[in-house]
Amino acid sequence: MKVKDIVDIMDKLAPKELIEDWDNTGFQLGNPEREVEKILLALDITKETIDYAINEDIDMIITHHSLFFIPVKSIYSNTPKGKIIYKLV
Repeated sequence: MKVKDIVDIMDKLAPKELIEDWDNTGFQLGNPEREVEKILLALDITKETIDYAINEDIDMIITHHSLFFIPVKSIYSNTPKGKIIYKLV
């Protein structure tokens, strides 16, 4: 199964019509064509979440809180959020 297939399933379970205007949901970072065997579910993307995913060879992380809640204007690798984004990329 590919990332895009899982995103399609999630979209059926939580239709985009139900999303509030202020919310930023959906697929945010990665390759939609990537094959997925292992998924990690988490509340937030944190350094610990990413480290666990790397150590356990997780293919996809699904979180309740989005990585990009507000638009990103810049990414600095010396900030907490920037470190997370750099590690994910």
